[in-house]
Amino acid sequence: MDFGQKLNRSDRAVMILYNPYYRIFYKFFKFLNIIKTDLPETFITRGDLADLFKLSKCDLIKVKAIGHFPFWLFGIGTILNKILSCLGFLDNFCYAHLVFFRSI
Repeated sequence: MDFGQKLNRSDRAVMILYNPYYRIFYKFFKFLNIIKTDLPETFITRGDLADLFKLSKCDLIKVKAIGHFPFWLFGIGTILNKILSCLGFLDNFCYAHLVFFRSI
């Protein structure tokens, strides 16, 4: 991932990363046809992400936790996601992260 030639220092890029610790649940939901899209083949942790950005000459700006409760449940899931996103200690339990980064 050498973004240095494509991005200026003032440009920002966003990645969506799934929580690697829930990999078995993703595969189970895919088996039950609850998840219809293809699953990522590689799951990386935050430590791996920091090393990857260091190697690719990128600067990690922000990691935002999204998706604490994966089900809609007639609007209750949306409300729970808004409430749980305010509690910072639950960020490690969400199923996806938005990662904002820039080139150095």
